[in-house]
Amino acid sequence: MELIDRILSEENIKAAIHAVKSNKGAPGIDKMAVEALDEYFAKHGEAIKEQIRAKQYKPQPVRRVYIPKANGKQRPLGIPTVVDRVIQQATAQILSLGYERYFSDHSQGFRPNRSCHTAMEQALEYLNAGCEWVIDLDSANFAPDQELSESGRDGRRAGQPNGRRRTAGRPPVTGTEQRVS
Repeated sequence: MELIDRILSEENIKAAIHAVKSNKGAPGIDKMAVEALDEYFAKHGEAIKEQIRAKQYKPQPVRRVYIPKANGKQRPLGIPTVVDRVIQQATAQILSLGYERYFSDHSQGFRPNRSCHTAMEQALEYLNAGCEWVIDLDSANFAPDQELSESGRDGRRAGQPNGRRRTAGRPPVTGTEQRVS
């Protein structure tokens, strides 16, 4: 069985719909609620699968919202449509079967059965065992985007031959944010 067949299997799509519904969450730009997923996939599921198989499926733009942070700043959050979330979930469910074993056991973020809560539990175990340091690394701000190349003359972003920032696999965002191509 091909990888795409496992991702698009009826059993996997149903599990993905269940996971997305369980997570709840706000609607994307199409305003479809998670409660509408069963009916929507009953009616459009086969067409969506065919679009994916034909490499014609295009995720919708994400809805951009801002969440206030404790320091007074705001964190941007992209909210995909619930249909796109199902496709993402179905893909992750199958791919994680293959790559999960390669992650460090100490890695907590975006992994099955792990969360910020399990990270805190692990940190407390280390502290109780006598460790004195806890290091929390947020790689999102580790290497901020460069507006100019190292020469600073041609307006290109550092390391990007055409000066455009590429973000693989992410659909464009709506609102006042720039679309990433």
